[in-house]
Amino acid sequence: MCSVSFIKAKEATLQAEHEAAVFHERLESAQYDAIWDTATPAFQASIQPSPFSRYLGGIHDKMGPCGAPSKPITYSSNANTSGTTVRLQYRIECSNGPLDEVFTFAKNGTVMALLGYRASSPFLPK
Repeated sequence: MCSVSFIKAKEATLQAEHEAAVFHERLESAQYDAIWDTATPAFQASIQPSPFSRYLGGIHDKMGPCGAPSKPITYSSNANTSGTTVRLQYRIECSNGPLDEVFTFAKNGTVMALLGYRASSPFLPK
């Protein structure tokens, strides 16, 4: 039984890594509404599209163009009867310095969607 859980957790982590790459493509091309539109209902209930777009736009403006993420620094996954959550932590290099990011994705059925996002850098306002 443990091996089945491990395989499912690994598959969910790979799917979350793909979603993080899609997030970065959309961030670099200022498709902030597309990020919000494909997020979980819980995420959408936590922040309206306009403030979220301003938040991402501020990150993009302050950090400049950023490289694509490689592998996460850390990751964890949790599966239960309600679905699977995956947390990924990245450090990416941007033209104005490093950016640390933490993503939380939720998988319900076959769909993996953004549940949480946090970015930090000494170059971003507190």
